[in-house]
Amino acid sequence: MLSIQHNNKTEKVKVKSIYIGNLAYNVTQQQVHDIFAQFGNVTSSRMIVDKTTRKFKGYAFVEMELENAKTAISMLNGTTYNGRVMRVSMANATTHTTQDN
Repeated sequence: MLSIQHNNKTEKVKVKSIYIGNLAYNVTQQQVHDIFAQFGNVTSSRMIVDKTTRKFKGYAFVEMELENAKTAISMLNGTTYNGRVMRVSMANATTHTTQDN
């Protein structure tokens, strides 16, 4: 949940984490943010890097409001970006706990 203050009222908004896989290794965090910002406010984004080499592993997570997340997933899953077909879905507990090799 995310609390948003608007006209002196605080609203609770459901925020969902989105998994983005099969990204090209040269994609930047700003590019990922910009792709998803077309569908609404991106509250956070993170690129997953290898602990040893510090190189991008080809997947990322963004957080957005639930309705915007659903739209982004339906519009982006299976589309090509930077020569790779993106895999876009709601993140789940298993996705969040992937281990670095």
